[in-house]
Amino acid sequence: MVSSGLKPIVLLMGFAVSFSACFAEGENTGIQVNDVVVQQEAVVCPVVTQDLAQFEPIAPVTAIDVVPDVVATQEIAPIAQEVIPEVKNEDNGNFNGDTTITNKIFGTLSILGAAKLFEVVVAHDAEIFGSCASVDSNFNMLRIHGSADIKNAIIAGNCEITGSAKIKNAAITGDLILNDVAAISKTTVQKITISASRLSMSDTTASSLVVQKKGKGKGKQLIRMNGGVITGDVVFEGGNGRVILKKGAEIKGTITGGVAVVQ
Repeated sequence: MVSSGLKPIVLLMGFAVSFSACFAEGENTGIQVNDVVVQQEAVVCPVVTQDLAQFEPIAPVTAIDVVPDVVATQEIAPIAQEVIPEVKNEDNGNFNGDTTITNKIFGTLSILGAAKLFEVVVAHDAEIFGSCASVDSNFNMLRIHGSADIKNAIIAGNCEITGSAKIKNAAITGDLILNDVAAISKTTVQKITISASRLSMSDTTASSLVVQKKGKGKGKQLIRMNGGVITGDVVFEGGNGRVILKKGAEIKGTITGGVAVVQ
């Protein structure tokens, strides 16, 4: 066990959060979380490439006030089942080009281009081939082939992001797979697998963490934890890892291939 003084963790799922609707065209934005800067791709909006009138608006979603500070599928799953409804196959959404969607429900969702999603529910698979900004939206399985900024989400299955990522106020029943630098805050998730040099976690609970070796490099891989807990093991496959623990952050399992530093 590695600890700097465990404190209870409460994940607040506030669904009414203000969010900037657009980034300036052609502008790159950087997200600063502690010492980690997550580069976000520019999103051009609003652009709706198809008529959304054919899709029914979603029913009001009951806000989740508290998600327990334990990583247990059986505790998150009932919440996910309430928010992720059963829908008909014909409610699938397929869009080409940069797309903004507000207050819609889909069976599956595929977007070939940058996406901005507000109060969207996808009952089955959602796949975005471009950058994605999501606010107050819930998914079953989510794959983003690009950078991501996700706020206030329930993901009932796995979530995979190939670009840089910022995740805040999320409950992920499945695993989180990251292929670039990321900042995660106030989130509950099962296993995290990341292939990058840096990861920032703030007030986040995970069952385990695997840091994959990045290419053939032997550079140091750094994990910063500001509060929160990893209930299982941390593995640095490259053998050159370091975990910085602050504000009561705790690792209950063992660390393989790296060391922990309490600050």
